[in-house]
Order: sequence, then structure tokens, then C-alpha cells
Amino acid sequence: MGNITAPRFKGHRQFGLCLDGARMTEEGFDANGNLAVDEPNDPDTVAEIQRALTELDFPVPISGVYDADTADMVRKFKIAQNLAIPPGLVAHDGVLGPGTSKRLNELFTPPPGPVVDPELRYTDRKSFYTNRALAKANDGNHLPWDPDQGYLFNRPRIVDLYGYYRDLYLSAPDLFLWAGLGRMAGGAVVGGLDADPGFADQTVMVRIGRDIFFDLAAQEVLAALDRMAEEASYGPLGWTRNSAPRDASSSLRYLNGASTCGSGRGPCRGPRNLVSCIRCTCSRRRRDTADLRGSR
Repeated sequence: MGNITAPRFKGHRQFGLCLDGARMTEEGFDANGNLAVDEPNDPDTVAEIQRALTELDFPVPISGVYDADTADMVRKFKIAQNLAIPPGLVAHDGVLGPGTSKRLNELFTPPPGPVVDPELRYTDRKSFYTNRALAKANDGNHLPWDPDQGYLFNRPRIVDLYGYYRDLYLSAPDLFLWAGLGRMAGGAVVGGLDADPGFADQTVMVRIGRDIFFDLAAQEVLAALDRMAEEASYGPLGWTRNSAPRDASSSLRYLNGASTCGSGRGPCRGPRNLVSCIRCTCSRRRRDTADLRGSR
């Protein structure tokens, strides 16, 4: 199978086979490139190809069916990209084969960039743990958030984001109910925008999803800290009993780089659980995280 370098096409077997000579047609999938249909077209792969074409200004309904409209947009894409006409043809057809898949793969492959230590991306601890959450949401496989580009441009990242919420909730439902609720809402958002991209302002919807993530992502470690403080189990984060934050109030201040109570009155003697910590005056003066918001 061909080397898929575009994150959006990874895991799509038929797309990889197309890079090696297979053909996707209206009649079905020609896995061997011998002009004979061997199997049905994979709906998920077809839908991803349709999204890619739409983002490249060759709009087609995201149906998962390789129909006449999709074939027509593939043909127009080949012409616009000045792809070579396959031997034996006098003009481009609507078949997606090695030339078309290779060009789509190239267009959606992120440019190479310097390897950045994730611990250096942000300066405060809260931002560091937000970065941990970004990694779990496959941040490195996507282009930067760009709400102004609309929903389809950001869709692969949004889908992975809701996948992170799902996995986080399933890992500890009693701790991460908010993530489960986020996943439930995410299904409605993605489904609604897939079905009717015009039902809401796409720029606003993408910004809302992004901002909710950055506001809540660090709660994963907050909840874990609170649980570990109760169970005296600090190993997963590399702490010992003496070095770990003593309670949830201390945990909030730990994430924001503080060593004393937010009120400046000395070591925190605040509440012992996360809910009461939110009300505690010790957490009212948490460090402003504008630097995090500026790095989105």
C-alpha cells in the first residue's frame, strides 16, 4: 500500500491502494488496477475524498457514495491540476487512480517543521497540561486551528477533539462527566454541520469548540491531582508524597506556577476537594493565561 503522508487519509486502505495503482470508480473499487471491480467502494474513504475536494473548491455532497457528481468533480480536479492523461485515454475521466490520489496526498500533507519539545510550547504548568491534552487529541496530525477557514477546513481536528473527550470520559466516568457531555454535544455539532453546513455560522461554531477545549483541557490533570491527593498515589505524575500538591486548591495553584496561596497570605490551607476549591478565595487570583490563548 502506498505511503499516505496526509493525516486526513491515514487509515483509509483504499486510498493507500490507489497510490499503488488501484482505481475508485462509480461502479466500485478496482483493487488491482486491471479495469475490473473487485469490491465496493469504502463509504468512509469516499466521504473523506469528497470533503477534500470540497475544501479545494470542487464542491460535492458528502454522501460517502462515489456517484456521478463525485466523478465529475474528480475529472475537473484532474484538469485544474494539469495531471497527465492516462495512456489509452484522450481526455480525463472521473476515475480516482494513482495520479489523482498522489496529488490529493501531496496537497493535504503538512509542510515539514522543526521538532518542538511540547514542554517548551508554553510557560506555565496549566498550559503544559493543556498541551498534554492536545497531544492526546492528535494535535500534531493537523494544521493549526483556523476558524476563519470554516468548518470543513477544521473538521478533521474537531473529530479528533471529540474522540479525545470520549476516551477521557470512558477512562474515568465519575471524574470526567464534562468530557462525556462534550462528546454527546459533539456528535450533534458534527452531524449537523455535515448535513447542512449553512445551519449555523461555521466560524463561530469552530471558535466555540476550540475555546471550550482550551478552557477545560487542564481539568484532566486537576481531577487526577484531586483523586491522587485523596489516595496518596502520586507515581503517575512522577511525584512523591512530599512533593505533590496537597489538595485540589494547591493543585490549581500548582498548574499556574504558584507556591503560595493566591491571596498572598502564605501556604494554602484551603478546601480538600475540587468543588469547594472552585469557591475558595485561594483560587480567585489565578495567573492570567493570556499567553496560552495567544498561542492557539
